[in-house]
Order: sequence, then structure tokens, then C-alpha cells
Amino acid sequence: MSPRWYAIHSQPRKEAEAETHLARQGFEVWLPRIGRRVRKRGAWTVKVEPLFSRYLFLWVDPQAQDVSPVRSTRGVMDFVRVAGHPQPIPEGVIEGLKTLVDPTSGLHELSEGRAPTLTPGAAVEVLEGPFAGLKGVFQEASGEARALILLRILGQPAVVKLDQSALQAL
Repeated sequence: MSPRWYAIHSQPRKEAEAETHLARQGFEVWLPRIGRRVRKRGAWTVKVEPLFSRYLFLWVDPQAQDVSPVRSTRGVMDFVRVAGHPQPIPEGVIEGLKTLVDPTSGLHELSEGRAPTLTPGAAVEVLEGPFAGLKGVFQEASGEARALILLRILGQPAVVKLDQSALQAL
């Protein structure tokens, strides 16, 4: 088995803490982040937050590295597992996500295109990005340009925030 990316489930709002402690143990860790405009004390600011709430990614070779300390790392719940075994992320997904990172800010950049009008429960297909080709269910709008979409990832249902312009109603 060759080295692969694995998803790590973190404790609530502890993604950065998990990232720090895993890196201190010598693991290669990636926590994708996005800047979100928020109003604070009457002024607009950019709040940096994880792209995927409660998830980060770990590059590891389970045959060559001892992964037992991961579960007891501060901020970590466990590996994302399928049938009791850590499930590697499909090839190309992480690389696809990394292409969306702005090299200057280190944050994910999502296009600001005008979104199609979707209603909750509508079937949609993701047209671009790392989830291209996946079909899901539109849950609700999240701001002006983003949407919450229910997708099946790694055999589990997951709600993902995506740019609405990357969606097509089915």
C-alpha cells in the first residue's frame, strides 16, 4: 500500500489544534481554509475558517508509519472510516482542491458567478472542481453565492458547501 491522503474527523472547532499537534508528531497535514466576509462591530472583515467543518487531511503510509497516535492527538476524533478501516481519499481529489488555493493568501477562492435558482430538495450535479460529476441534493442557500449540498462521499452522506455557479439542476 502506497502513501495516500486520509480524512481526519476533528473535534468541534478544533481543526487548527489538530493540524498543529499532528504536524508536531511529524505527519504531513493539510487543512484547507476559506475566507468568509462577516460583519463585526459595524465593519466588514474576512474570517478565515476551514473549508470543511471538522475535517482535515493527513498524508500517510500506514505500512511504514505508526498511525496509532492519531486517535489520541489533541483535537482529533478519529480517521474517517468505512467498515471500520481508515478510508483513503480517492486519487485526484486533494490535488483538485489544492488547485483552488490562492498562492498569495493560502485560502480557497470560489468564483463569484451568478447562481442558478434552486429549491430545497432539488437534484443537482456538480459541474466543476474536485466533486465534478457527483450528483446530490440541494439543501439550502448559504449566503449569496454558496449552497449546502448533500453528497455521498466515501460511502457516507455529507453536507458540503459549494459555489452555486458550479451546480446544475437535474
